[in-house]
Amino acid sequence: MEQIEFKMPTDGSLLSAARYTITPEYGHLMHNAISKLTGKSKYEVFREVRGLAVRKNGATRRDLSDYGHTNYHEFFAEAFANANSGAPNAIGQAMNDHLDRYRR
Repeated sequence: MEQIEFKMPTDGSLLSAARYTITPEYGHLMHNAISKLTGKSKYEVFREVRGLAVRKNGATRRDLSDYGHTNYHEFFAEAFANANSGAPNAIGQAMNDHLDRYRR
C-alpha cells in the first residue's frame, strides 16, 4: 500500500506499519468529536485543516496519500495520523495547529 502511494509511508517496520494502520481510525473518532464539540459539520472541520495546510504550510497534493484524497473523512484521518506519527509534514503540522485549539 505504501509503495503505490495509497498509504502514507512509514519507516518500514511491522510495528510502525501497524501503528499507522490504527492511528487513522482514532483520527475518525477525533473528527466526529470535534464536529460534535464545535457544532460544525465534519466537512467544515476538514476545510479548516486543509486551509491551514495550504495557506500556512504550503501543502501540496504530495503531502497526502492517494487514499487521503478519496474523501474528506479520509483526509482528516490521514492528517491526524501524520500529525501523530513522527515528523509531521505540512498537513500533519496543520492538524496539530488545529488540534491546539481544543487542547487544555
